[in-house]
Amino acid sequence: MFNLVWLVPILPLVAFGAIALGLWRNERLSTWANWVGIGVAWLISLSIFFATWGQPHLATEPYRQLVLRIPAGREALELGFMVDPLTGIMLFMVPTLCGLIFVYSKGYMAGDKRYSRYFAYVSLFATGMLGLVVSDNLLFLYMFWEIMGLCSYLLIAFWFERESAYKAGLKAFLTTRVGDAMLFLGLLMLYSRTGTLTFSEIFTHETLEHLAASAVSVPLVGTIPATTLIAMLVFGSAVGKSGQFP
Repeated sequence: MFNLVWLVPILPLVAFGAIALGLWRNERLSTWANWVGIGVAWLISLSIFFATWGQPHLATEPYRQLVLRIPAGREALELGFMVDPLTGIMLFMVPTLCGLIFVYSKGYMAGDKRYSRYFAYVSLFATGMLGLVVSDNLLFLYMFWEIMGLCSYLLIAFWFERESAYKAGLKAFLTTRVGDAMLFLGLLMLYSRTGTLTFSEIFTHETLEHLAASAVSVPLVGTIPATTLIAMLVFGSAVGKSGQFP
């Protein structure tokens, strides 16, 4: 069952493509494309969630599925998806909540002239959320993170005819860009110090010891461990994404 994990973010993406390419003005088909995409993704996710039970070895040896290999000098970045106990829990929560949102959206958006466009946006948003959950590395996580940021802006400013809506969308866009910049800087620093962005390689005792022993000079602050600065940048990105700062 774990080998189907790649379908979890892909199915909502297919629904987005189907709606965007040909079903913009057909509410019924847009609705069903949206529901089928998240529904099948939910069933696969639920199966993976139950399959992680009684598998304690996944905590230290997660299932990895290689998707892409990018040459990077002497090394190569291996990008893919993973399943561990935490992923299993999130695969129960996120698709379930997405499914509920999609079902209730039918009544909420009924009669709106951009009904199908809304369902395309939320399908793409689900792709970002689910892709973030199953990513096995920080580069994939960043890519899906950016998809979520785009969709946040598109949905907040959805009724752009209203001044309050487009101003709120602009505010959200600028705020989340602060978080995105912090995450990007954190990833660059992490890769420069470790040569990897894969979770299973980062969270080894040797890598963490190396980061703790590696010092960074920060203006006005002084010298601090690289782990401290990287952690602050990554944490700051989450604070920015959730609209808490600035």
